[in-house]
Amino acid sequence: MFSWQSLSGLCGWVADALRLIAVSRCGLSQQEILECLEQLGYHGDSHVTSFDWALFRSAALDALFERPGCLLAFFHHHFKEAVEHTLLGIVDNMYDNILLNPSTLV
Repeated sequence: MFSWQSLSGLCGWVADALRLIAVSRCGLSQQEILECLEQLGYHGDSHVTSFDWALFRSAALDALFERPGCLLAFFHHHFKEAVEHTLLGIVDNMYDNILLNPSTLV
C-alpha cells in the first residue's frame, strides 16, 4: 500500500507545485499555484517569493510550458507521468503493476 512517508525526501513547495500542475486538467496559472501553495501553508517564513518562483521556472524550463491564458502545464506527458509516479505514487503502467503485485500473473 502507498504511504506518503515513503516519499519523505520529496516534500516542499516545489514538489507541491509539481503535484498541483499534475492533477490539474489543463494547467494552472502562476497565481493559482501560488494561491494554492499559500492555502497549503506556505506563508510567513515559508512564503514563495518572486525570486523563488523565477528559479523554479528557470530550472523547469524544458519540462513546463505556458498554454494560452498563461496556464502552466507539462511539455510532454512523460514529465507528467514521472511526477505522478514519483510525487503522487500513481502507478499507471501494466509492467509496474506486475512488479508491485506479482500474484496477478497467476
